[in-house]
Parts: sequence; structure tokens; C-alpha cells
Amino acid sequence: AMVRVYATPRLDLSTSTLSGCDTSDIVINIDKSYNALTLSKCYFEMYPEYVFVDDTNPATIMKNFPLSAYMSGPHTFTTFNREFPSCMHEDSFYVNIQQPYPSEQIGTVTLDPGTNKWAIIWRRTTGVGTQTCKIFQYDSITGDRLVGEVPYSSNVGYFVDPYSSALIPPKPYRIQLTDICGHISNLSVEHKPMFLKQEPDTIVGYNGLTLKFTPYIGFTYNWYYIHHNKSRSAIGLLSSIIDSVPSYDSMYVIANPKLGHYYAVSVRLPSPLMLVTQLKAESGPYTQSLSNIVEYKGPLFSKTNSTLISDVYPNPFSEDLMVDYVL
Repeated sequence: AMVRVYATPRLDLSTSTLSGCDTSDIVINIDKSYNALTLSKCYFEMYPEYVFVDDTNPATIMKNFPLSAYMSGPHTFTTFNREFPSCMHEDSFYVNIQQPYPSEQIGTVTLDPGTNKWAIIWRRTTGVGTQTCKIFQYDSITGDRLVGEVPYSSNVGYFVDPYSSALIPPKPYRIQLTDICGHISNLSVEHKPMFLKQEPDTIVGYNGLTLKFTPYIGFTYNWYYIHHNKSRSAIGLLSSIIDSVPSYDSMYVIANPKLGHYYAVSVRLPSPLMLVTQLKAESGPYTQSLSNIVEYKGPLFSKTNSTLISDVYPNPFSEDLMVDYVL
């Protein structure tokens, strides 16, 4: 008996280029040990982007190769013999066209107590070709302003805005990635931390304090947590929480506040934020966003003469004071 063996052409993956910065970088070679006559006796299909090569002319078949690809992911290239379609061969391979990682998001913006500035924290996604992360502060009038850029090779996902100050109301922050090919991602969802103001009671002589705060923007939460401590460095601890109010509220009244003590407000993150780092001290977990810290310096007092009625607070004051007056 005579046995006929049909040579089934296949790819030469050893000389193919399956990864790159752009689709033009992808080169999928056919094995050139098969001559044009052999190739024209077959037809070829490549998935998932449907490429179909069906050329019976030995003079033109080679013009169909090499092939390219337009999307990342697993691919298959199948060769079918025209005379005997059951005689086939399938090559499997993976194409990687570099794209900026689309899902990097800020985890939280919170007070950095050591600098009294705003810290932007996010969990880095490694292994996706990211080179740098830009941090922007957003203004509805002037747009996005670049406040910093950090390398992914060394930064753990913690950045303190050097231009910020927790003494003034903050603006929203957004981040943007640049990958190793120079591709730039879309801007992330904005996050804006809370801002806390203290107002002494308007009844002169009454020792009361009202805390007013703006909402956190960037994730949902159910409660605000009120912090109080005589030590500024300890104000962010969970042990400093004295009460909570629903998220639809925006103020909290403290009767008989303590002179020289500190107050702040926090919200809980939807889930603990762990940073990708080998140093445990840097990894977290981060569980809350803390507002700016205010110090209670004394009650309201009033001074009246024939031409000026004024309210001054705090009393006594050391660094600054506020004056409300009626002429």
C-alpha cells in the first residue's frame, strides 16, 4: 500500500515578532521552508481577528505574508489542505500590543499630618508596562494642573502634593499613566478630600464649637467620624474617634470644647488599601481619609464702643484671629 503524506504549512514563530508598541510592530511569519506551490495548496485562517488567506496562485501566494495583528490576546492560525480539509495544523500564540493600563484609580486623598499637605494614594498595578504616573489637580476654570510625576520603578503609590496646604480648601485630584511606549492613559476619576472649618458659638460667653465640613468626593460612604485628641500627632488614630454622623450631614456641635485640643473628621474607605511594596511600613493598610486638623483656641468674645461692635475669636489667639464687626 502507498501512504501519502501531505505537508501542512505552519507559522515560523521563532522569527515572528509578537509584541510591540504598535500594530505595525507585529510581524507573523510563515515558515519559508514551504515553497509557494505547497502554500497555494492550502488556505489559512487566523482568529480572533478574522484573517483569511485563500490564494491558489503560486506566483502571488507569498505576497499575503507576513501577517499582522491588531489586538492583544491569544491567537490561533490554522492551515487546511484544499484536497483533504481534515489534514490541518493549528498554531497558537499570544500577541501583546502595549497599551496604557486603563483602570488605575486613586484609592484616597488624605491629610499627610507630617507636612500638613494633601497625600494622593493609589495601588499600583505592576507588570503592565507603566513607566510613570502624573498627578493633576483639577480646577473648573483653569483645568488640570500638573503637580507631580513619579516613576513606577521606585514610587509605591504615595505622593504628597508639594504645592498644597491643608489650611485652604482643597481641589480635586486625578492621575494619568504613561507606559514604556509613550502611550498615555485617560485621566482617572477625581478625588477631593474633606475640608473642616471651626466656628465658635455665636452666643457670646457660651463655650461651644461647631465643626463644619465638606463631603469627600471619589467614593461612597455612610458615616463621618469625629476625631478629638489633645495630641495633634495622634488625631488620626481610631482611638481618637469620639462620635459619628450620617453622610447626609455636614456639621457637628461640640459642647465645652477643650482649649488647645485638636479636632478632625474622617471617612472610611470602601475597602482597605494595600500598597505594592516590600517595605511593610509603606504598605498600609490605609483605611480612612482624614480631613485637615483644627485646634480649638478659645471662645468668642465681644467688644463694643460707640462706633464699632466686633466679635473676635479665638480668644486668646497666638497665630491668627478672625474679626466679625458691625459699623
